[in-house]
This record gives sequence, structure tokens and C-alpha cells, in this order.
Amino acid sequence: MSRWSGIRSHVTIATLVIGLVVVTADRARADVISACYSKSTGSVRIVVSIGACKSGEVGITWNSDGAPGPTGPAGPAGPAGATGAQGPPGEQGIQGIQGVQGVAGPPGPFVTTLPSGQTLRGTFGLYGHGNTDNGLEAASGDISFAFPLASAPTPIVIQFGDTPPASCPGTASEPEASPGFLCIYENRAQNQRAGNYPTVSAPGSGFSPSASRFGATLIVQGQAAGTDWFYWSEGTWAVTLRDRRRIDPFSVQLFTT
Repeated sequence: MSRWSGIRSHVTIATLVIGLVVVTADRARADVISACYSKSTGSVRIVVSIGACKSGEVGITWNSDGAPGPTGPAGPAGPAGATGAQGPPGEQGIQGIQGVQGVAGPPGPFVTTLPSGQTLRGTFGLYGHGNTDNGLEAASGDISFAFPLASAPTPIVIQFGDTPPASCPGTASEPEASPGFLCIYENRAQNQRAGNYPTVSAPGSGFSPSASRFGATLIVQGQAAGTDWFYWSEGTWAVTLRDRRRIDPFSVQLFTT
């Protein structure tokens, strides 16, 4: 066998050894491998650095990694992962700054008359004290509409215990009035003189029954035996224009001595 063949055999063996050592060296430290090549025998031995080579040896080094190859094509997209568990709620944020105050709006219109189709409701109470045996005593008081009416209504008095007419379809507990009517519902009376009491009239007119755009005056007469007795008349009222839509009730309590 020729010298060159021997060298090639040594180089081949060394290459195999190097191939094994490359993995070990690569894992042990850096990506640079150092070795000493014997010029006389053709053998190669791995060293920590080429400074360890002896006389008659040549120090050689090479990298365990080759040049990077071209970027491969992108792989197909993987399947979507399962939905993760909901995370805990975050901390509450700080309160925002207060906004600037808006400008004041214009004042609303002043209502001078009761709007068409609205109903006003209220209460009345007439109380008196008698001190003459079977004498006639009178108590009076006014009911006043919260809003003036466009025209005077027609008043109807429903005495305690009477059935209301069709123009007054309510009760003392739920007073109602057909359009254009003032319905007065008496729900309590004591020592009241027999007759059409209480009477109702437009303030200052003295004519019964009547009412004005602003309200009406109620009068009740009492009569009883003895010299120390009381009489009264109480109830509710309702007045309506056109249809029967409602607004908040206006109540008034009347007293006489």
C-alpha cells in the first residue's frame, strides 16, 4: 500500500472521528473545532486549541455549523387551539373627571288656562257649629281651580247616597266629570238641612247652581235639636274640558267657624 493510500485511510478515519467529536465538542462549548494534523503519519487529533499541537503537527480549525441554507417555504397553518379559560377581571379604572355643566334651558311656557281635554280634581270640606235649638246655621267655602278654564263649566252636586248622573261618571273616591261639567261628590254629611245642599254658585253671583272659570262657592246649612251641635259636608270634585285626559289633582280643605 502506498504512502498516499495510508494517508487517505488515516484522514478517512480521522474524519469519522471528527464527525463523532464534532457533536461532543459542539455540545460542550463553542461552534469552533480545533485539531492537530500530523504531517508524518497523517493522523488528526482533536485538541482544545491549536496551541496544543506538537512539533511536526499542523493546527487546523473548522466550524461545526455550515453556511445557512435558503429559507424553506411556509408550512400549512395548524388547527385552531381550544379556547382558553376566561381570565380574572381587571382592576377597576380610575373615575373620569366630571364634565362641564350644561347651559340652562329656556323657561317653559306659563299655562294661563287649563289645556284642552285635561281634568282637574280636588276635595272640599264645609264645617259649622250650631248653638240654637233647631236654628239654621250656614257654612260656606270656595273651591279654586289650579288653572283657569277657557269657559265656565256646568256644576252638578251629587248628594251623599245619591246615584251620579251620566254627566258625572265617577264616584267620591274616583271623581270624574264629562267635558264641560263640574261634578261635586258628597261622601260625608252630618246634621245637614234637608234640601239641595250643598249649593254651588259662581263666586259673588249668589245664583245656584253656577260656577265660574276660576272655581265655585259651596254653601251648606245645618239644623239640629239642642244648643250645641256640629254639622258638616265633605267630598271631592272634578272638572273636565273636551276629553278626559288627566293631570295631577289639586286639593283644598275649607273650614268655617
